[in-house]
Amino acid sequence: MKVTKKDLLLLGIVFLVLLAADQITKAIAFAVMGENAPVTMVIPGFLGFNTVLNEGISFSIGEGGEWTQPIVIAITAVASIVIAVLIFKIPKRRLLLRYALVLILAGAVGNLIDRIAMQAVRDFIYMNFGFVDFSNNVADLEITVGAVMLIICLLFVDEEAIFRPAPKESPAQEMKGEEPPAGGLKEEELPAEGGEVYGQGEAAAGTKTLPAENSSSETEEGPTENASSQTEEKFAEDVSSETEEEPASAEAASSGEGADGACGKEAASSAADTKEGKGEPRAPQAGHGNA
Repeated sequence: MKVTKKDLLLLGIVFLVLLAADQITKAIAFAVMGENAPVTMVIPGFLGFNTVLNEGISFSIGEGGEWTQPIVIAITAVASIVIAVLIFKIPKRRLLLRYALVLILAGAVGNLIDRIAMQAVRDFIYMNFGFVDFSNNVADLEITVGAVMLIICLLFVDEEAIFRPAPKESPAQEMKGEEPPAGGLKEEELPAEGGEVYGQGEAAAGTKTLPAENSSSETEEGPTENASSQTEEKFAEDVSSETEEEPASAEAASSGEGADGACGKEAASSAADTKEGKGEPRAPQAGHGNA
């Protein structure tokens, strides 16, 4: 994610505050103490104030040279432009690196203003480390602090730092042998395990399919059983009706014997045979007649 307008506004405010702090402290020191004032110690043997116009670079290197100021001004201007472009290009999440560059840019521009306006840099802070002593200003301190932050970021803190430890693997990744992402793991980015989801899908599909198979089998078996039971019941009714009709036909035949004689008997027996499916009714034999 690149720098947004809100981030640019915040970075611009920080830059202007740092630049103003450098220019205001220089103006106050030279207004109060005057130019080339002797050292006034605040912490004996270590820290004090004085006023010096430095025409060279750090530790007064190149002081008095004819081309020192034009060369230093050109190098400082180019470096400031490059640093400003880097601040725009660095992603938003690399916050510490961006502010380190803002510190360096503010200090460089502060000293560049002095070189363009006065052909020298105003120093007023005296430091003595025992083996070396020198005078500097707020812009030099900003550049120093920014450079230290930049080195720490590039070596240890930044997401692409040289000596940054690798992020720990999650238990799921250790089991699968996957490599963790470069930016570390986030809870909202953890992928769902495909095997578990697929297994749940199969279980859900099985749960839905089984009742369908059972219902279809029950549907297929149900009409068959009902049809067979209905056929058996109908056959039983037919048999019972035939059984009930046979005595009635026998009684009718016996009554026919009394009225018609032998022809009545033969007609009854032929009717019974027809009912039982034994063949065609037999014709009455000759020689029989009415009584």
